[in-house]
Amino acid sequence: MNQSVCYDLNCIMNWQQLLETDIDNEEIREPGTAKKKVLWSKGNQFCDRCGKRFSTPQCKPTAQPQNPTPEIVPSQPQLEQLQEPTPEVIPAPAKKTPNLPIDELVKWLAEPGDYNRYTPRKVVLHKQILNGLLICREIMKEDIQFTSLKWNPWRYASINYSNKSYLFTIISYYLSNNIKEFLMKKGIQLSTISSQSLSFDYLSFCRSININTLNIIISIGSSLAFNQFLLQQEFYILFMRKLPELKCLDMRSIEHQIFYFPEAKTRFKTLCELKCDTSIDSSYYYGFKNLKYFEWIDDFNDDDLSDPYKDIFLELEKKGDILNHLVLFFQWIEGLDYHYKSMQNLLPKLHKIKTLIINDISFVDETLSKLLVYNDLETLNVSYITVYEASIIIENSGGLLKEVSLKPCRFLMCASNFSEDSLIFTRKIYENCPLIESLSLAFSLSKDHLTELENLLKVCQNLKSLLLIRTNMYEKGSEENLENLLKLLIKSAPNNLRELRFLIKFEFSLKVLEEFLKEWRGRPALSILTSDPIYENEDYKNLINNYKNEGIIKTFKVESIRNIENMNFKIQ
Repeated sequence: MNQSVCYDLNCIMNWQQLLETDIDNEEIREPGTAKKKVLWSKGNQFCDRCGKRFSTPQCKPTAQPQNPTPEIVPSQPQLEQLQEPTPEVIPAPAKKTPNLPIDELVKWLAEPGDYNRYTPRKVVLHKQILNGLLICREIMKEDIQFTSLKWNPWRYASINYSNKSYLFTIISYYLSNNIKEFLMKKGIQLSTISSQSLSFDYLSFCRSININTLNIIISIGSSLAFNQFLLQQEFYILFMRKLPELKCLDMRSIEHQIFYFPEAKTRFKTLCELKCDTSIDSSYYYGFKNLKYFEWIDDFNDDDLSDPYKDIFLELEKKGDILNHLVLFFQWIEGLDYHYKSMQNLLPKLHKIKTLIINDISFVDETLSKLLVYNDLETLNVSYITVYEASIIIENSGGLLKEVSLKPCRFLMCASNFSEDSLIFTRKIYENCPLIESLSLAFSLSKDHLTELENLLKVCQNLKSLLLIRTNMYEKGSEENLENLLKLLIKSAPNNLRELRFLIKFEFSLKVLEEFLKEWRGRPALSILTSDPIYENEDYKNLINNYKNEGIIKTFKVESIRNIENMNFKIQ
């Protein structure tokens, strides 16, 4: 039997069986029913779920004016049949807190984390349904089912949180009256609003805490350090209590021991993603049963150089069968090598690792490399490793690698048998990485190296970004070999290739470069980064601008070596 229902959010949240919505196809159905189109027709004046009349401000019709109820129609209606409703005009409350704009609500509720491959579906605002309800349905259908890596509402760099006073107002609304009175006595100004002013129970949708971003929002309430400290404590306690579960926690720069707050231990049991630094207390390390992503950044206090790695890396060893993403940024301090032994014990135990990003892996030798068998590895982004050791890791991977980035380039070239090792490395890439999308490749312009590069380009059809690092800038026949390199790219580069990075003495003549750009016509526009200042000369600039105007070049920039070898540096 069809229900006549309202779309008041409180009514929806109390309804145990939410309507399922297929947003792309504009379908609305009840759970367990077949997918059929619905039209709206005349129905009851009362909501079958909450009992409110549609004429009340909290409970109103959502489509056609005459209190419609859905009628199932077997055939697919035309767009003109879905008429836009005539919404009831209701005066706004006298004191109304500005709710989150729709675009920022989506950002709060549906922003993916750093190391997932999920792209949120486009939110389509159906005018015959209240916007709030639609977004609520979108989030409940798509995102809550996913892991924490797909639920991080703090990652939108485009939002300047320091001027989002309504975020501070909305979060502080959830504080108890006693806490509000206490804070106000300390001189902290809090807006007083009614529960009817909020369209959403915003915090009930959140699964993530970013301490730095939250502290920026808190600074809106007071500029005094002591008052901010009090607000931080109350906001952290609030999040521990209010969040249904905690999936992502970025606790870098935290000053409170939130592990001891009420309900914190329960929240940490569901934690999937943790970002921290050396200031973290060892008490946080225990009980992470579902940890999938771990990021660590060294931040040493000069007065305390004790070993910060032992406890946390021992715990990570126990997570070897569930940990998918490991990101480590070590700080070099002369004579300090605590992490070497801990990492040598940890790395062989990471059986399910997908992302390995480490800025110093110099402790890995040939023997240890052979123990690193990562069948699920997708991203290998490491520094201070030889191409020979990297080749061993790649050979032992499961064929799923999408990104391989080795740096710094100066270190790669110091190997005693680099020429032969780089040939082996290139061969291991096209033999073991058919899905590779982003690759840094150190090689010479010899005939053998160009032949192996051609083999790689023919096999690795998903390749989108290629960094070429020239290791011998004094080899004979350089100009001819440079020309052969561009001809090889024209002949064999996959159609997906969008980005080329040239590092150290890739100085193509004006004629050779123009011929290459002519031959690139018909392909996707190309972004090029180079470390060679020759391309800032006027004649090169004119040539580049001409091909930009034709749409052959998207971007052509001279950049620092550091930015070029960083494959995560985005070309603007």
